[in-house]
Amino acid sequence: METRAANPVPSPGEVEWHALSVRLTHYTWRCLRRRSLDLAEQFAQDAIAQHFDPAYQRWDPSAEPDLFLHLVKIVRGLVSNHWRGRATRRETSWGYEDLVRLAESIEPPQEALVEEQRRRTITTLARRRAENDPIVLTVLDLLDDGVESQAAQVEVSGRTPLEIRNARRRLSTHVAAAIRIVDEEVQHGQA
Repeated sequence: METRAANPVPSPGEVEWHALSVRLTHYTWRCLRRRSLDLAEQFAQDAIAQHFDPAYQRWDPSAEPDLFLHLVKIVRGLVSNHWRGRATRRETSWGYEDLVRLAESIEPPQEALVEEQRRRTITTLARRRAENDPIVLTVLDLLDDGVESQAAQVEVSGRTPLEIRNARRRLSTHVAAAIRIVDEEVQHGQA
């Protein structure tokens, strides 16, 4: 009595890719509820491409002798992701109160520009006040570069913690004076 495998495992050269692609496209089209043949073709081709892509799970012919069934699993994943994506893209209707609340939470661009200009002016005035203090200028440059913690400033600048701490204190004095000057200018400009 001779035992033969029901479905011998084909080598990649033995697979009739065109027939497999047509069959897989038809299956995908049915999974898509017969809505889009173009999308079905795209998903079928994506499944075949994933079959050859080493980044995806490889086909194990000993565990799954039918290549079509392996590709069906990939197609089902693609179709599932498609339907899940469509479910999250549905249009949401906003009530009037929700829109008003949203609009109030957004800072008007003009106010943001005014605040940014105020920050730049304060920084420029503080720089002028500290022009003869290189350590304070170093701390100010580090703050502009996003290095805010004292420990990080010590590490980046190569200065001692005491030097940085004292420079930060002097800088805060310069910034406070610059804020007073800017606020006085604003008050005199509005009066």
